[in-house]
Parts: sequence; structure tokens; C-alpha cells
Amino acid sequence: MELWFSDPELQHKSIDLSSNNLTGEIPKEIGYLAGLVCLNLSRNYLSGEIPLEIGNLSSLESLDLSRNRISGGIPFSFSQIDDLGKLDLSHTTLFQGESHEKGILKPLKAIVLKETKIFF
Repeated sequence: MELWFSDPELQHKSIDLSSNNLTGEIPKEIGYLAGLVCLNLSRNYLSGEIPLEIGNLSSLESLDLSRNRISGGIPFSFSQIDDLGKLDLSHTTLFQGESHEKGILKPLKAIVLKETKIFF
């Protein structure tokens, strides 16, 4: 399965699955989508924590997980995504965790946390 996702002929640059009534957790296999630049999973019913494997998406520039039932912290693995310019976690619930380490979100140009519940 991993080889299939790393085939350059099959790479997607942008995936928008917003407003599709998706449920469950974001699968860790999302980290196999090498070359992905934009991922929009907003306005679904996704739950659980953000998988560490998203940190493998080194080309990711925009990630929208807003308006889901996501909880937990921002994984430390996000520090591996050098070009991540926009992270939208609005209308979610975050907890203090590894994400508060110095420099974890330094490359961000914009982070949207509108109506996000943050617990320390």
C-alpha cells in the first residue's frame, strides 16, 4: 500500500473532502500521500486526535480540519512540514501538549482558531 501512494504518477496535489459527512478518525495512512499541497477535511464529523503521520506530508501548504470533532494537541510532527502556511482548526477542541514546544508552528503564516476551545 505504501508503494502505491508514493508513485509520482498517482500523486494528488489537492484533496477537498469538505462537507461529506465523514465520520471516525483521520486514518494514519494519510501520511502516505506524498506531494500533497492542500488538504481540506473541514465540515465533517471526524473525531479523535490529529494523526502524527500528517507530519510526513512535507509539501503540505494548507491544512483545514475546522468544524470537526477533533480533539487533542497539534502533533510535534508538524514541525517537519516546512511549507505549512495555513492551519485552520476553528470550531475544534485542543488541549495543551507537544504543540506548545518552542518553534513547532514557526513556519505558519496563518492559524485560524475561531471558536476553538483550548484547554491548558
